Amino acid sequence: MFGEYAQPSIYPWGVRIDEPVTTFTDVMIAGINVYAAIRLARRKQEHPALRFFVWYFWLMAAATTYGGIIGHGFLYAFGFAWKLPGWFISMVSITLLERAMIEYSKPLMTGRVNRWFTIFNLLELGTFAFLAYYFLNFKFVEIHTAYGLVIFVLSFSIFNYHRRPNPDRKPARNLIVGVIWAVFAGVFYIGRLGLHEWFNHADISHVFLCLASWSFYRATIAIKPTP
Repeated sequence: MFGEYAQPSIYPWGVRIDEPVTTFTDVMIAGINVYAAIRLARRKQEHPALRFFVWYFWLMAAATTYGGIIGHGFLYAFGFAWKLPGWFISMVSITLLERAMIEYSKPLMTGRVNRWFTIFNLLELGTFAFLAYYFLNFKFVEIHTAYGLVIFVLSFSIFNYHRRPNPDRKPARNLIVGVIWAVFAGVFYIGRLGLHEWFNHADISHVFLCLASWSFYRATIAIKPTP
């Protein structure tokens, strides 16, 4: 049923667009993130973590828009090195999501632990960004994203779920669901599991990432403002 499929180019009005469905589904992810960023930015009473979530959504929207248009649709006109800006923006966005989790968890941690995670957060970004640039290999972006979501965000979400009273568990629960959707995205993308040339592994992965983005948005709107 599943297999690896290469997506043909299309030529609307004589303009070549490579991987058109993949380009479109990337922009779909961006649209959800823009919506989330705008809605969150309008909140009058903010939890300290929300500014990091807002910037996460903005940068993820920028990364997926850039990745879809430059990294997929028109890469032939730019060259492989032009993928790098999209990679770096994506990595910074994941780091901001991690930083949001640190800030959200601050009331449940000691100051020393909080500072340690903050420093480690920045060192992690610098290390993987350097490796991605030096080797020009997307694998380091994938590893950074997998670590950021599966190890960091999921662990902090489970920690918050167990340490907070039941009425305050909704954000953590939605974050856990979002990470699960992201894991499904990774399985289909890394396994090259597609259904058709017009709906290949990247397209399926992007649909799951849309669900992940929506779950992250639902998590952030459920965070109660600080008194």
